[in-house]
Amino acid sequence: MSEPNSGRPAPAWDPDLYARRVATYVETNAGTEPEGTLVPRSGIRQFVAMGLDSRFADDAVEAAIERGFVEEVEPDRFGPTEAWTAGGTRGSLTE
Repeated sequence: MSEPNSGRPAPAWDPDLYARRVATYVETNAGTEPEGTLVPRSGIRQFVAMGLDSRFADDAVEAAIERGFVEEVEPDRFGPTEAWTAGGTRGSLTE
């Protein structure tokens, strides 16, 4: 298991947990990116490496897409879906 930068052991792969954390990160950071309102895949990878397990960065993005939490609006640039921001599927960074 990869250890994140936080120094705590990374949580085991759980597609629902990782997808919710990625979606929360994307929602929180959409609109704060210098390039506009979308979050780049590189930013998501960095987030996953810092708090989760970097081996699952791309899998976490795909899990969030499959669950309808985020969408790839442009190549490698993501935004939250309306379903996520409406609160019906919203999660938490600390789940």
